[in-house]
Amino acid sequence: MRAIAALKARRITARAGRRPYLEANHTFIKGQGWHLAEHFPHHEMAVIVLRRDSDKVAESLLRTRTVPGKTPWARMWYLRPGQRKNLAEPGAGASDLELCHWYVDEIERRTHAFATRFPDITRVEVAIEELNDAGFVHDLFERRLGLPVDARELGRRIGHGKDPAHAAFAPVPDLTDLPALRDPDALPPDAQENLRRDILSCLETMIRDEPAKPRLSFIGGWHHTLMPAIIHALTSQERELAKRFGVALPQTAFEMDFMFWALMRLRPRDPVALLYGRDEHGHYAPLTANATPWASLRLLLRNALFRRG
Repeated sequence: MRAIAALKARRITARAGRRPYLEANHTFIKGQGWHLAEHFPHHEMAVIVLRRDSDKVAESLLRTRTVPGKTPWARMWYLRPGQRKNLAEPGAGASDLELCHWYVDEIERRTHAFATRFPDITRVEVAIEELNDAGFVHDLFERRLGLPVDARELGRRIGHGKDPAHAAFAPVPDLTDLPALRDPDALPPDAQENLRRDILSCLETMIRDEPAKPRLSFIGGWHHTLMPAIIHALTSQERELAKRFGVALPQTAFEMDFMFWALMRLRPRDPVALLYGRDEHGHYAPLTANATPWASLRLLLRNALFRRG
């Protein structure tokens, strides 16, 4: 992490020079930020802490299938229980929701520890709802952070609302009254493939009746994608699917893989589908996440030219 932070600091300096540099990245407090502080004068740094009701954050993590230490997306991006530098740990046998609450608490503890260790780094706390208020953001940048503000550009960029893909997730259903449900991740590959096809046949009409929605993608700009329709169709029907097929889908790798598998079959050149491929474990992953620009371009071109669903 120290080596990565040193590389990042060099790139920030080369890119920004003496101009302001802003990055909205949740990995800052989880690792890189502690070492970036070794490369810049502390009086020139500022950390904006986004505030949201902790119960809502935990419930959002659960709803969007990012349970720390458990689900594929959480393992890719989030801290997990048992890591050596954790400041707290969840209780033994913690439920999925309790794991999400632990994560919120762990981030809060790290935020306070960072402020204690680096008292000369400016810290500004912001309620997440305030970021949709142009007047508030103008005051935040100009008065509290001392940065120049283009009011017209600022007004153009803020207040776009929620990511439709995140908003499409339905709450996790209660399946405790359904006996002997199988874990789809434990099924052999051929059985998983058959299950995916059976589920898609149940949901295809529902998915196609949902309009494609604009989503801000990794490749820049808002693009119409079928992904929110797939997410909503699957997560809103998981109790019925459990009854029909005898499997518990929520918070499994199968659940996430199905979303991308279905997208690539229904719309193989969807702007979201172009950014994903199967990794060495057979799971769908954003292969551009840590790639060089050339590797990312190769992936985009390969998917666009050769993917047939």
